Amino acid sequence: MSAVRLDVTPYSELHLGHVWVGWQAAQWALARGCEFLLRFDDAAYRRGDVGLQSWSLPHAAERFLDDFAWLEIVPDRLRYTSEVNEEVRHAAHLLGIREPQPGDGRGGSGLVLLKGNGAIANWHSWGALVQVVSDHANRVVQIVRGQELVAQEQLYWYFWARLYGGLPPVLTYVKLVWRYGAGEKESKSSGVGISVRDLRAAGYTPEEIIGTLRECDRRSMEPDVTLRPEHLGIPAGILEPGTHGVLEFQDPTLPGHLLEVRGKLWEEDVRALLLERYGYLPDLPEAPEAPELTLGKK
Repeated sequence: MSAVRLDVTPYSELHLGHVWVGWQAAQWALARGCEFLLRFDDAAYRRGDVGLQSWSLPHAAERFLDDFAWLEIVPDRLRYTSEVNEEVRHAAHLLGIREPQPGDGRGGSGLVLLKGNGAIANWHSWGALVQVVSDHANRVVQIVRGQELVAQEQLYWYFWARLYGGLPPVLTYVKLVWRYGAGEKESKSSGVGISVRDLRAAGYTPEEIIGTLRECDRRSMEPDVTLRPEHLGIPAGILEPGTHGVLEFQDPTLPGHLLEVRGKLWEEDVRALLLERYGYLPDLPEAPEAPELTLGKK
């Protein structure tokens, strides 16, 4: 079955940025009639270069899953990027990409720069390749991710075209969760943000957390010179452990873009996105309807 994919690296704690992109991914999967696939990107974890790593990978993944389950954001399938290690190595050999070695640092094998239509993709090539191979193996037709990753899409689509041909998955971007005055998005790497565990301990409910994020998203659509268009702003005193501050969501219906996608083929969306971004469609053979995990096998 085709899948809508959410990707996380299981270290530190689940934060509100995860909650927002996770809720969106689950809603996209429901609207498209696809599986909701949660994939743990454990490649960096297994290389030992995750700076905030504080417990074992199984325990970290268990904590993430427990928080998602409490929020009622429940995946249909769980996968790890390491499951396709051999396939990734074979694809890297075909494309001439070097596997990261100890001491390379995060991302490993150097940067790839691709230019076109004013866009520049700047991404470690090995990380891009892992994503592409795993998505193909898992029948992913849509990826939901944060807005900060938009510059990575060109390299993703380039590798997809070289390895498989046909239409790549739809890449959907959601707003970054920011607290007014913080100067950074909610993230593990920046150290900015309040974890879901903190909010659970403070007595917040899943409905309060998700409803407040949806109301912040609604308000962020209004003109605001203090907030960039790709940001979802949380006011001071809201979703903080010491205040129990929440916002009542004013519109209980699904967002319009999710209502519109019901019954619509994902292929229509990715064609429209390719035309919008780059002004062309890939003139390549269609990928197999049900791709199997055979890349690199004789």
